[in-house]
Amino acid sequence: MVSGSDGITARSPSVSLSGVGVDFSIAASPSAATVKHGQSAQFNVSLNPLGGAFNSAVAFSCSGLPSAATCNFSPSSAIPGSNGTTSALRLSTGGKTPRGTFNVQIVGTAGTGQHAVSVRITVN
Repeated sequence: MVSGSDGITARSPSVSLSGVGVDFSIAASPSAATVKHGQSAQFNVSLNPLGGAFNSAVAFSCSGLPSAATCNFSPSSAIPGSNGTTSALRLSTGGKTPRGTFNVQIVGTAGTGQHAVSVRITVN
């Protein structure tokens, strides 16, 4: 509440605030890849600011990987800033990775905020 007085009349004006806080979006390309056992697939992960410059670090992780598969980001975290940024993701499979198609979530986390995008990897 905001209140004020000129010594004669006390007033309590109404104040409205609007707007959107800054946030980020995450995207990946390509959206799918096919590999053989022991091979890896490369994806470009893009972070873009929403509502103004996003100047906090966003840490990357993966979920939904098939067994014996790993994901590595370079860099492992990034700051979108005003213009956005990218990270290279390498999804590697092993000899014991099962055959099939898997939806892998690429997750970006900054503080308590989290966004994700899915890619599909097929292991032959």
